[in-house]
Amino acid sequence: GKPDIRMVVIRDQSRFINRSLHEVQKHLLLGALLVSLTILLFLRDWRTMLIASLSIPTSLIATFMVMNWLGFTLNNITMLALVLSVGIVIDDAVVVHENIFRWMEEKGKRAWDAALGATKEIALAVMATTLSLVVIFLPIAFMSGRVGRFFFSFGVTTAVAILMSMLVSFTLTPMLCSRFLKLSRKAIEEQKHGKSHHSGGVYGWVAEKPYLWILRWSMRHRWIVVLATVVTVASIFPLPAGRWLSGGNADTAKRLAFLDYPGLAGMVGLDFLPKDDQSEFEIAITTPPGWTLQHASEVFGRIEGQLRSWPEVVHVLTTIGDVTGKVSKGQGDVTQGSIYVRLIELEERAGSKVGEFSQFDLMGRARRMLAADPQMCELRASVQLPANISSGSANADVEFNLVGPDLRRLGEYSDRMVQALRRTPGLADVDTTTALRKPEMRVVVDRERAMDQQVPIQAISATLRTLVGGEIVTDFKDNQIGELYDVWLRAQGIDRRDKEDLEHLRVPSGRSGLVELANIAKLEESRGPAQIDRYARQRKIGLVANLGGQGMTTNKAVEAFKAAAADLHMPADYQLIATGRAKTQAESNLAFLMALVLSLIFMYMILAAQFESFIHPVTILLAVPLTIPFALVSLIALGSSLTIYSILGVFLLFGIVKKNGILQVDYTNVLRARAAADPNEVPAPFREAAPDASDGSWLRWMKRLPEQRRVRLWAVIEANRTRLRPILMTTVMLIAGMVPIALGRGPGAASRASMAQVIVGGQALSLLLSLLVTPVAYSLFDDVRGRWRRRQPPAG
Repeated sequence: GKPDIRMVVIRDQSRFINRSLHEVQKHLLLGALLVSLTILLFLRDWRTMLIASLSIPTSLIATFMVMNWLGFTLNNITMLALVLSVGIVIDDAVVVHENIFRWMEEKGKRAWDAALGATKEIALAVMATTLSLVVIFLPIAFMSGRVGRFFFSFGVTTAVAILMSMLVSFTLTPMLCSRFLKLSRKAIEEQKHGKSHHSGGVYGWVAEKPYLWILRWSMRHRWIVVLATVVTVASIFPLPAGRWLSGGNADTAKRLAFLDYPGLAGMVGLDFLPKDDQSEFEIAITTPPGWTLQHASEVFGRIEGQLRSWPEVVHVLTTIGDVTGKVSKGQGDVTQGSIYVRLIELEERAGSKVGEFSQFDLMGRARRMLAADPQMCELRASVQLPANISSGSANADVEFNLVGPDLRRLGEYSDRMVQALRRTPGLADVDTTTALRKPEMRVVVDRERAMDQQVPIQAISATLRTLVGGEIVTDFKDNQIGELYDVWLRAQGIDRRDKEDLEHLRVPSGRSGLVELANIAKLEESRGPAQIDRYARQRKIGLVANLGGQGMTTNKAVEAFKAAAADLHMPADYQLIATGRAKTQAESNLAFLMALVLSLIFMYMILAAQFESFIHPVTILLAVPLTIPFALVSLIALGSSLTIYSILGVFLLFGIVKKNGILQVDYTNVLRARAAADPNEVPAPFREAAPDASDGSWLRWMKRLPEQRRVRLWAVIEANRTRLRPILMTTVMLIAGMVPIALGRGPGAASRASMAQVIVGGQALSLLLSLLVTPVAYSLFDDVRGRWRRRQPPAG
């Protein structure tokens, strides 16, 4: 027959971790495949695709060596860094490769000569982009606080992968191009007829010609582009128009509140970590004080039975009392416990009878079940993500400490705050962590009578401890099964049930042998604190809540707590202090801000050194703030909140937009230097000053410009035309690499998706404006520099 005892693994965190890593590996391979197909789409050459795609495994495998040297493991954080790197490590190789390919197409060079010349031409830009990307991710590795330790391996892994990609792009890529790259017959035919291969066809009509038309218009109407940029960046910040128009009148301000613009930063929610569907949750329950283990077990059993009846539930495990092993035998508190609920695995739901469902939907259903049962009204329950150890204590999303000198007043304030917060939609399981006062029997000894009967106080306490509480006196070994059992000495239940029974208990006396407790002491029923909590040497009461949906995020919950505290008008010596995840989130936001400031400073320094200019780095970095509003818009559109993962996505966006700016500015400088050395490099329409009657409006406007500005305009337009293809390729590749992650539905997908959504949305939406801002800013700064030079007195 079946054995009566069997072992079943109920809780196993490794299942989620393994499945999450498997999902990341799938995204890694799918991203690499999409990136390779993007190269084929743009360059329409299978040799090119293979050569460029080789840089992905080469860079990543080289990164493993450094990871091993630093003691990093393949975990969710380092795998996330590698997935993110797929779209970046190929950038340098593609930019070098595309330039070699262009030299062969446009200049008719052999593969060997093109590999040497084109790599040398673009080396500065590639080095600048790589180093400035590295200095974005290295400050993340050295952030302070818990988040800093969390992301140390992320920052270092990404930085190493990017450096390896630069090494590959300067060695392996040119070598393979010089040996294997060949032009197609069509390209060779077009070269003979003086045509540029890549400016025609689908690419020319879809991308190049529309962009050049918009760029020319933007160079004529530069201040419109500047204004559009300023408005876009300003959309991040709130605009309290209604409050300004009200003239300080509160009633008018309320009526005009619809005119207030909250700003994109105010419209997107802030969370510390995105919540992943881990196919498990926990109900932490605190029963009224004084409940026995039997009573608690009955109530827990009833809840457990209801949960077992749900078709989505696989396992239910109830734990009552302390399971840490720190509490001595017989001393555990049986008024706290938890019910762990294991659900059908995420990837198995589609094929199950119940179909698709969310863990968070079931958590809401559990809350409604507890609220609807009148027998549960005495319980304090929290439906939450499982704590590391099932202890029955709250593992809340939002935690605050209410501190002050007087515990009674703290209790009043906390009760009023809890009542106010329970009315806030989106907050669930609002409660205090303060333990309720336990019923207790106090023994008040009559000292004179005890002394007369020669009964020491120690004898009274020892007798009551043994008879009422119980004491282990020996152990018993069952030789048949080899088990060892504790032997407890304790009065029978009938002799210790109530006050009268206890009064008849006898204690040893030096005068009369045994005397009843009632002769030497009085027994009083009372309530005493289970524990006294302090924070910074002040009394405290903890307030906790979970996020219950309806668009509630951590920052909105924190604001609700602060608003409820402000309405109490507490004296100055009573404070509400954030703790738990709310405190960690505030620390992480500060750490990210510091990392961002350091990244910008380091980027400026590297670009200033590379370009030997104080102005060009500013031109390049001006497009960086443009990504933030578009990233926030993509989060708002997808109903996501800003988490530490999506902030990492914003950092990567900075690097990509800045890379585009470097390519644009670097080649503009190269063309201007060529024009200065040989004026014939500049095409005839840009050399001619007098407009012709047959010229279009664009040519007439251009020919009226001074010669220096015409040459600069040619350099700007030609540089942006030339660099458009590598910029579009690297952008589409990054988006292609992120799409599998953004659309991922598997275990651990929520954290990765929040980062990918920011990158895909922010990059796609900001691309056009960022491609226009850099050339417009370049020309404006060049005008300012020209005027400054003219005003300077001649040397000597």
